[in-house]
Amino acid sequence: MKSFINPIKLVFLIESILIKNYENLCFDNFYKILLFSKKEIKSIQTNKKKILQINFGIEEIVNKFKFNANNNKIIFIGNMKYLPNKIACSNFIKKTLPKILKINSKFQFHIIGEISKFNKFFWGKNRSVQIHGKVENLKPLLANSICGLANLNISSGIQTKLLTYMSFGIPSISSRQVIDNFDAIKSDSLPVYKNEDELIKLILKLKNKKKYSLAISKISLNLVKKFKWQNVLKDLNKI
Repeated sequence: MKSFINPIKLVFLIESILIKNYENLCFDNFYKILLFSKKEIKSIQTNKKKILQINFGIEEIVNKFKFNANNNKIIFIGNMKYLPNKIACSNFIKKTLPKILKINSKFQFHIIGEISKFNKFFWGKNRSVQIHGKVENLKPLLANSICGLANLNISSGIQTKLLTYMSFGIPSISSRQVIDNFDAIKSDSLPVYKNEDELIKLILKLKNKKKYSLAISKISLNLVKKFKWQNVLKDLNKI
């Protein structure tokens, strides 16, 4: 019986060993380690006294959200060459978007961020999917937005897309995996879904309920103040 070794698994094994050695080197040589993610901190069993959790920061807060019954954009911001982002968008396009379009055919899914030619071509074949690629100025693209998605099922680090939505006052919808990485955001502060049915219901609620949509926008703008770099960097004074 022949035995085959999966080369990808072997590469990951070697990489994990190298990363672990580098982490140990950092703990041995530095007296403070800065981490953004709550999950990363929870995974560490020793030397926790050396760890300082700080938030990721944003430069500015500009409220660009205006509720309108005719708003039709569902926004996703992120690098599509990052596998969790690609999986999140692919699943939404294949599974969730068709169900939403049956309810309202005017919905559009807008993807903003670096993307491969392959994904741009095949996802772009869907008339309800608009792909913008990497852009310098987000503001024009956020007009007529219903919400921003942070629907990742694989999320080990901080998803800054959520902070971007919040900084523009765009209501957001996050998976539990995304929201649990933010120490400064309570899990019940912003819309969070557990399954696809809840995701669809939240999108429709933000689309149709003006009072709810504006309330989430206001909460987002207040919460994101904690993440301005001028506030985040104050934590560094502890070192």
